[in-house]
Amino acid sequence: MKNFLAIKFTSLAKVCFSFLTILSATDLNGQEQLPIDTSTKKVVFKEIIELDTALKADAIYSLVKEWFSTNSKTFNRSNSEKNFDLIGGTGNSAQVDQLYKNDQPLKLEDADAKKIIGKVVMKYTGGKMGCIRVLYIESDIKVAVKDAKTKIEITNINYTHYNQTNFKQSQFYGLKDNGPCNSKNTIENLLNCERCKGEFEKFYDFLKTDSAKIIEDLKTFLRDNKKKEDKW
Repeated sequence: MKNFLAIKFTSLAKVCFSFLTILSATDLNGQEQLPIDTSTKKVVFKEIIELDTALKADAIYSLVKEWFSTNSKTFNRSNSEKNFDLIGGTGNSAQVDQLYKNDQPLKLEDADAKKIIGKVVMKYTGGKMGCIRVLYIESDIKVAVKDAKTKIEITNINYTHYNQTNFKQSQFYGLKDNGPCNSKNTIENLLNCERCKGEFEKFYDFLKTDSAKIIEDLKTFLRDNKKKEDKW
């Protein structure tokens, strides 16, 4: 009898341990998808771009400023052209879009330190059902320049979530607008939202892919415009 109870208890303990392991892995799923800086604890997409060794910091700095000033679509992004006004909305979407219009992406420049900070806004449209409806993401783009190379970081990512029918600020889930699923907060806070995990995984994948496209856009701009300078 004692042996039977011992075996039964051991089996139960194994099941509980396995269940807790699955829960832990699930809880960390969002955090595993997005890169988190160990010192700041913030989500950061970053890369060091190696350039022609003859290209000096001053020249790169000027090109980065030009990139921020001449590529509006890069800094005003969207995952979809859906317009919820067409399916019963109140007509407020244009007004809300206007709040997040990013006409001047370049926010701060330090010519001596060769550092520039800009802003990117992304509108992410979900579906008529589920947790994510219309989400506006605002992020900083930090660029530091040295001779022959540039470092770019996309960080300080904040979101605001709206209902698709009246375009009023709305929590992702629940009756109260608080906690990790609330309507406005940092992306780090949102990683702790335990609802609608499939939707959020899709969103995090898009955020990661879209951030990589921004970095690639800067790479292409710097390399293409360096070639143009060489030809003049």
